[in-house]
Amino acid sequence: MTKIDSYKTKQQLINELVTLRRRIAEWETSEAENKEIRDQLRRSEKRAALEQFARGIVHELRNSIGAIKNATYFLNMALEEPEPEVKEALNILEKNVTRSEKIISGLLRKPTVKKEL
Repeated sequence: MTKIDSYKTKQQLINELVTLRRRIAEWETSEAENKEIRDQLRRSEKRAALEQFARGIVHELRNSIGAIKNATYFLNMALEEPEPEVKEALNILEKNVTRSEKIISGLLRKPTVKKEL
């Protein structure tokens, strides 16, 4: 083997090593990106399951609150001149039903993220 052949062989090995290192770096980057994508997918699936669970709870709560609201309305209509304590209790019920409806509606509202300029 001549000096030139030996040099070419070394240069070829160096080029192959550089190519292999580049491919390894690309593979590692690709793996990191894939891991991030898998993590995002897991978080999205968890969030979707939690939202579905919350929607089910909200539905049930709204049904119960609706029944209380209807009963309060009925009592207000049925009682011509209720005792002051009864009237006060019905007012407390109405206020708390309204408050509960606001809380329940807020449960599924998506939080807004303020962007800084």
